[in-house]
Amino acid sequence: MFCQHCGKPIGDGSVFCNYCGGRQGAAGPTPAAPTVRMLIDEVLTDRSEIVQDPRYGEFSDGQVLHIHAKVESGGPYELWVVDPDAEVIKVFQGIAVENAFDFIAPGDGQLGFDFQSVGAPGTVRLQVY
Repeated sequence: MFCQHCGKPIGDGSVFCNYCGGRQGAAGPTPAAPTVRMLIDEVLTDRSEIVQDPRYGEFSDGQVLHIHAKVESGGPYELWVVDPDAEVIKVFQGIAVENAFDFIAPGDGQLGFDFQSVGAPGTVRLQVY
């Protein structure tokens, strides 16, 4: 389900948007889901205690990235954002079921995303849009 006001993904049956606070289900036609340009959409398997195979994308300085992580098995996890030289830019912690984050690209160029298990190895779906 998507917010009727800002278009961000929200839980099915939500009355208010967690991002903009807009009330859902207002009178009138239901808007179509916004077109989302998916930049990365992958299932990463065999994620263990080390960052081993980041998924890279090209981003612009100041570009707002919406990151969605869904644990399919194992975990909990950390999501590591790295530069092309594997230098750590940001770590999102505590990913146990399903989490969404916003992140602003710190410059033009490639950013990599990978998961590190801080529990049991497993599988995580990564979406960046």
